Formats: sequence, structure tokens, C-alpha cells
Amino acid sequence: IKRGLVCLNGAAAETSRVIVPGDELQFDMQALALQEREREVVVYDLAVTVVYEDEHLAVVDKPAGLMTNGYQKRTLEHALPGNLNRSSLFDWMVPEPVHRLDH
Repeated sequence: IKRGLVCLNGAAAETSRVIVPGDELQFDMQALALQEREREVVVYDLAVTVVYEDEHLAVVDKPAGLMTNGYQKRTLEHALPGNLNRSSLFDWMVPEPVHRLDH
């Protein structure tokens, strides 16, 4: 969204907007693919328990004390590429954490 690659109902999406039934999302996958190919992949060598994984989604058990993301190398974001299978749908994409559930 911040890169301008997502549209909501034909207009640039904003992170503050709540999606409701009937809304239509569009993604500029070609632009995203180009950006992803140019991005340097940092991999942190840490085993993470993968609870579920398919072509679109993965659920992992983040170890306590490990940051989800950030500017340092020791983060879940940087551990994901070494723990998840490459999707056959978009093998050029680098996995990123998008939500965290605490219990």
C-alpha cells in the first residue's frame, strides 16, 4: 500500500481505510515483481516452527524475544526465507510477516 501498488475501488489504497464487503482490491503484481527482484534478501539463520504453509500463506510460531521486523538482521522477517518453501505462484517474492496474534 505504501509503495502505491494497491488500489481500492479503482483509487490508490490508504492504510487507514477499512475494507467492507463489495470493495474491490487490485494489485500491480508486475511492479511488485520488479521491486522484489531488486531487493536484497537478508536471511537470518534461525529455525522457526512452521505451523501451516501453502502457496499463499504461512503460520509460524515466533520465538519469544525475537523481533517481528526492523532494521536489524535478527528478526522473524529475516528468518522466514530460510524456513518457508518458495511459492510456485510467485517464486520471486520474499515472505514478510503481516500480522501477529498473541495469546
